Amino acid sequence: MYPSNRQFHAGAFVTKMFWAAILFTTLAGSQENYDRTDKPFAAISKPIGELHIATGWALNQSQQWVSRKNRIPCTRSPELIDAESWGQGISNFSNMTLRTITLNDSEYDILIILYKSGYYRYPTIHQNWLPDRKEAFFVIEKNDINKFRSVSATPALIDLTALYAGEDIVVTSADGVQEAKKYLNKILADTLLQSMKHTISFNTLICKNSIRFTILSQIDANEMDMPGSGFYNSFGDLESIPGELENKDIGSPLMALLQPEIFHSHYFEASIVDFNALFPIVL
Repeated sequence: MYPSNRQFHAGAFVTKMFWAAILFTTLAGSQENYDRTDKPFAAISKPIGELHIATGWALNQSQQWVSRKNRIPCTRSPELIDAESWGQGISNFSNMTLRTITLNDSEYDILIILYKSGYYRYPTIHQNWLPDRKEAFFVIEKNDINKFRSVSATPALIDLTALYAGEDIVVTSADGVQEAKKYLNKILADTLLQSMKHTISFNTLICKNSIRFTILSQIDANEMDMPGSGFYNSFGDLESIPGELENKDIGSPLMALLQPEIFHSHYFEASIVDFNALFPIVL
């Protein structure tokens, strides 16, 4: 017995509904895969290490030691030591934090250095100084901070190679995390920025219950098609530094910060307890 026309049309209708449901499910899944939704950015943790305070020391031309909180002072002009651009010193920081960052399902450390900066509205005549805050950040491998376990009573240079880094970034937030995220997003979208090789170096020396140190970041200029040169940043007043640290034997005056002899004239000093709260030290 053959089906009637009504039975045939009813069966066809059910078949159409079945395939429509399959098609709707498929399209819904496809739309979900290609929908324009914001993907979660790299997650940055709360601080797992911090350094808020250190004393900056400098030996002036009269062979007297001069100090400032969180700043290695420029001493060539005593009357300007705290004024405008000179107030940045050779090197300064307001806060250094170590955090965990997750990128592409892998965990790294990120060191964020906040420091005092500024600029002249009229730079050619050094008029109208406008202070601001800046940051530098360095994404490093998780085990790199263990290099600080080698510090001792002999000068030791600790080099941390950054996978990604950003410097000279103006900061308006309290901790600089949002600015770091924004700049990281820029790096991940720019192959030229990714090719720049940053190193953040700490020159260290244990002295009794304290640690003396200097800081210098470097960008390998060979990666920027600029062989024979480089960019150095000590987070200070770049114009005042050459006269303060002039040393013709080592190229850039800033490289003096990485020499053992620097501890005779310029350095930060923090208690071992305070420094250990940022990087692990084994004595």
